[in-house]
Amino acid sequence: MPPVPLATHSYRARSLPLSAQRLVNLYPEAAPREAANVVGLFGAPGLKPFGTAGGGPTRGLHRMKGVLYMVSGRALYSVASNGTGTLIGAIPGSGPVDMDDNGTQLVIVTDPDAYVYNRTTGVLAQITDPDFPGASTCAFLDSYIVFSRPGTGRFFISALGDATAFDALDFATAEASPDDIVSVFVEKRQLFLLGEFTTEVWFNSGASPFPIERLPGGVIERGCLAPLSPVKEDNSLFWLGHDGVVWRADGLVPTRISTHPIEKAISGFADKSVRAFTYALEGHVNLVFRFAEKTFVHDITTGRWHERETYPGQTWDACCGVRAYGKQLAGSASSGNLYQLDLDTHAENGTTLQRIMTFPPIGDGERDRVMSRFQVDFEMGVGITSGQGADPQAMLRFSDDGGRTWSNEIWRSIGKIGETDHRAEWRRLGQFRRRVMEVTVADPVKFAVVNAYAA
Repeated sequence: MPPVPLATHSYRARSLPLSAQRLVNLYPEAAPREAANVVGLFGAPGLKPFGTAGGGPTRGLHRMKGVLYMVSGRALYSVASNGTGTLIGAIPGSGPVDMDDNGTQLVIVTDPDAYVYNRTTGVLAQITDPDFPGASTCAFLDSYIVFSRPGTGRFFISALGDATAFDALDFATAEASPDDIVSVFVEKRQLFLLGEFTTEVWFNSGASPFPIERLPGGVIERGCLAPLSPVKEDNSLFWLGHDGVVWRADGLVPTRISTHPIEKAISGFADKSVRAFTYALEGHVNLVFRFAEKTFVHDITTGRWHERETYPGQTWDACCGVRAYGKQLAGSASSGNLYQLDLDTHAENGTTLQRIMTFPPIGDGERDRVMSRFQVDFEMGVGITSGQGADPQAMLRFSDDGGRTWSNEIWRSIGKIGETDHRAEWRRLGQFRRRVMEVTVADPVKFAVVNAYAA
């Protein structure tokens, strides 16, 4: 049978007949030339229970000196390597927080207030210095904590090594453009002042009386749409631009990494307050952009995008993440749960993890064809011993109008334990001119697809 190209990213174009491709809870991986196919599809990591702290939701995660800290609900917790949370103190508010540290003091910004936890003294207290004007984001730079002042183009720094003390003269203004600062972020010891429409790059020159100066030529003509969208990975800064484009800063040059369908989806979101974080597993370095309506993941390694969903069709419950205790951890948007991102876990906190692949179109749209057979080469015989997944199923449906409407569901087994020569095959699928195939697996079993064929 002629092979059918596998979907390699989520690319639902403005015109669905052009492309209705989706990868939900799946990611592609290139294979060597000698392999059965040039690309395979694998299940994205499940959410393995790690621990619980408070009632949630998770407002922020941060690692300081090897210890994990979590703002859950209206409180700060430390979380041990066994997942046990210990209450530290109250953090008022309900929205996401920005966090950073200077090695001794953990700073939590709730906009406009800020709190400092001293790991040496064990004291958590609100910043009350009369010269502290309120903050919206924070970042560590050379023993200073840099803050953005809400609703202005100004930023300021703490005293050297002391995030609770401030001087009324330690303020400056991003002056290349009159826009307000949305977020401050430090990458490779450079301070990025991400404004509404432009970004300025400053550095610590050691000058007196104010040590932070703008880098010559340090202006990027791209602003920032959401204060918690900047994230660093792969020696670069990534963020959601004011234009709804996801950008990567290669030095001072912004490079677009989002696609037109991703940008179209973002433009339609009522709430654009995205939270971004990263995780890396088996060589795949991923940027997660979690919106209230949908979660997109960019795999830096492959340059491809896929989607994450919590069943049934809800935005992913993992809302922020950090690497701690040798694990990739994530916090829950709906509870005080902490999860480990794990490629060998095929569920989300013990519940259904649905994986969906929507293939590129088959056919040229000019002449009628008959599909007598469609086959997907899964890794077979992956069933578990009992319960859901003992006889894992793949559900097929197809669309002959570009993904606007779909056929009824048709189910096939992908093999019980030991049935390694089993085939997932569908027959007598009728006539079409151009067809889109979609296959879904919701059983808690290993997911791997090597090839697909149609005749």
